[in-house]
Amino acid sequence: MDSRKRFSVRSIGAIATLLCVLVAPIYVAAQQSASGSPGGALDIKVIGDKILARVELQTEVWFKDTHVIVDYDMPYAMMIQSCVFGNVRFGEGETNMRILNENFRVEVPRAEIVPEQGTVCGELTGKYDKHLDQIDIVAIIGWPLLREFGMTLDIQEETLALHPEGELVAADVRAESESFVEGVEVIGGSVFVPVNYNGGQQAFMKMSTKGYHTVLNREIIDDRNAGVVDEAYFGFDDTTKISDMAALYPQDLYTNWWNDYAAAKEEEKQIRAALEEQGRTFPEEYAVTTPDQPSSDVLLVSGMSILSGYRIVLDPSQGFIGVTRTTNSNYSDADFQFYMAAAAEDQEALYTYIEENQTDRNVEEAVSEFFSLGLENETSQDRLVSAIDYGLAVNEERRKFMYVANFVFDVYSDVESRDQFTDLIITLGEKALEFTPRSDQPRFKQQVRSIVGDRYLARNEAREAYSHFLAAAFQGDPELDSISHFDRGRALEAMGQEARAYANYDKALNLGGLPQSQSESATEALERLRPKIDSDSDLFESDTQGG
Repeated sequence: MDSRKRFSVRSIGAIATLLCVLVAPIYVAAQQSASGSPGGALDIKVIGDKILARVELQTEVWFKDTHVIVDYDMPYAMMIQSCVFGNVRFGEGETNMRILNENFRVEVPRAEIVPEQGTVCGELTGKYDKHLDQIDIVAIIGWPLLREFGMTLDIQEETLALHPEGELVAADVRAESESFVEGVEVIGGSVFVPVNYNGGQQAFMKMSTKGYHTVLNREIIDDRNAGVVDEAYFGFDDTTKISDMAALYPQDLYTNWWNDYAAAKEEEKQIRAALEEQGRTFPEEYAVTTPDQPSSDVLLVSGMSILSGYRIVLDPSQGFIGVTRTTNSNYSDADFQFYMAAAAEDQEALYTYIEENQTDRNVEEAVSEFFSLGLENETSQDRLVSAIDYGLAVNEERRKFMYVANFVFDVYSDVESRDQFTDLIITLGEKALEFTPRSDQPRFKQQVRSIVGDRYLARNEAREAYSHFLAAAFQGDPELDSISHFDRGRALEAMGQEARAYANYDKALNLGGLPQSQSESATEALERLRPKIDSDSDLFESDTQGG
């Protein structure tokens, strides 16, 4: 079981894009210019390791006061949260949406706005609503829009300016910056900034604003196992140092990129086949492309740990960047301890980091890494649960249910190893249920109860399974009634109550909505149980509403 893959941090990528073509209209990839967009200055804040700006989204007939995420990696001009996307309206003949603030105006072509793939907007809103003045996050603006502008980013001053073409003058930026670097490369959807390291070796840093960690590509450094670069600078000289600004997270960057590419190509292959069966043509603008590669190696991928230490003036179209240090250092010993433990896949070092840095920013991620390694290495259940307790401690009370529930969902989702971790799933599921009274997402209680019931049934504890299935039915979503009846049928059959089991299987089929495998299983159960039941029996007509 590749448990670490499930728990690793993934960005919105090509595969989410591909999946949406099966369930949504085909949207044209953003290739046009955001014409008539003068840019301007915005106040920003970094929350949840994302750059956020409060703006007004506006059409002739629709308006939204909200926050947007500024994401240099996102491959669309704009994504709007799915639940909001369906409510967006445009005036007759209107082709653009406006993003507005007092000194800011950008227009996004309607054809370049797509529904969000993933739940980043909702998750950030839920987790940080108190820091957002109760104003939600409903959109992400990405590279196809941002590439039309130069950018001045100063996280310390909490400002972001987008400069229209020609506004930034190289000579002025050179005069105002500590370091001025030419040779910035734009490859595909990526911007690469020249850097040098270890005595003048040339490489690039990929510009990214999607997270905190600044990644070091350990595949190209002299001592891969050490995972450290002491001397790295912007540009081609030693004027402005990078490597002392923050701890760097050593990863096998190229391997990760190509593994992601291979996985995405396999998904593309499956989607092409599915569309072909439907008589539809795969839209080639969604085809997975090879990782963007500049003219030399990639040494770093920037994160907030680095970006927040400099004032950055970047103009990709003119190929230059100006950099000025704004803080002495963001270096953190705790970051370094976590990075070294995670890069070495050292469980005990991860646990030590967690114990010694219980309120650190990386604790949740370290717990996930420890848990994933623990599943692979058959670490004791008590040890795994104790690690999760540390993660619980850094979550607000209202978020503790979903924090534990997500571990339950992830472990249970691996069908091949589900039976191996039955006891763990039950323990974590029951732990999660303790927090439902104060949860901000109690609607997932039914799913957790159903999973716990399924695992009790796998342990041949049918009565305990039935109690969870019954509780799930009373507390759950009416749209899942058919699944609830199916589950109760399984438990009742295991308890030897054939007539009641038959009635629940029958009800499940009559309600409709069962997944194909469950529908087939219920049909087989009816055929199996029918000969055992007296057709004149009162039990055959038992009330299935209570199971």
